Amino acid sequence: MWMCETKIDGWRPSPEHPLSILGYIDTIELVHDEDDPKSVVLVVGDYKTGKGKSKDELLDDIQPPIYMAYALYVLKPWLESQGYDVKNVLNVWTYIAEELCVVLTQDDYDLQMTLEYVANISRQMLQTAKAYNEKAPGYERATFLSKIEKLNPLCNWCPVRRVCTQVNRAFETRAMIDLFGPGSDIGEILKERDLYALAIREGEERKKEIDKMLRVYMAQHGLDEIEANGHVYWEVHNRNKKIDPMALFNLFGTQFFVNHGQISQESVKNALSVLKITQPDKYEEAVKYLEQHTSEEPGARYIRSKNAKSETKSRGKKLAA
Repeated sequence: MWMCETKIDGWRPSPEHPLSILGYIDTIELVHDEDDPKSVVLVVGDYKTGKGKSKDELLDDIQPPIYMAYALYVLKPWLESQGYDVKNVLNVWTYIAEELCVVLTQDDYDLQMTLEYVANISRQMLQTAKAYNEKAPGYERATFLSKIEKLNPLCNWCPVRRVCTQVNRAFETRAMIDLFGPGSDIGEILKERDLYALAIREGEERKKEIDKMLRVYMAQHGLDEIEANGHVYWEVHNRNKKIDPMALFNLFGTQFFVNHGQISQESVKNALSVLKITQPDKYEEAVKYLEQHTSEEPGARYIRSKNAKSETKSRGKKLAA
């Protein structure tokens, strides 16, 4: 069972909550037990395109616990009314750009505290709306809003940003500021910018040429490293692990390839972490199966360098150990 963009429409966790919660859940999935199709794990997923967050950072956020509360108080009872036995509920946060997947369980949350926090925010919103309505239209209301409105990264998602005095004031201020200063030649500044960009690009190309020559020199003279100018230089040769796609298909099914447009070691690791929680009896078997269907291929070669003194100290510590 797989559902996308499920709408949370007018949900109140309890009668004490003065306002309803609105929103969308990216994905809702049921992971069925092979021996008992009615025994399931409920997985509530969210996909992000921005910078990844750790488990601790997500637990400090408000969105994950609301999803978990909705899953426990709405989705789980409904599934049980349909004859399902919900063994566990998981939140899976996927950061697409970083191929990072963070799994949270219901034991990670203090849902009562979260719901009380949401209820308090709702009361504050109602109090603010009441105070606004008590002001006279025009100057009084505008002054009132200017004291409570704040700009933050979520402003782009706000449906009333076009009438927000803070947003409009920010655009007006930005339009009035001369970023180049009085008497500055914009053409010369942009020319300087282009020269730096060109220098960086040419510097990277020249560095690649030197590294290539250095690798050839070290190979011709049978050297593992070169010490010069107070630095140690050596070659690193990566070994890439390649997993048979059919092995991934046999373990995780078609949905794994749908979720991960680009298969990587990180995406496989995340899939295994989910399997470890949802089906722990099959986790060890899956790890062994993947090891049998994994091969190594030569990867990229590049030159690394390090300060000679620090390299000598680290080697001394290793020898002492």
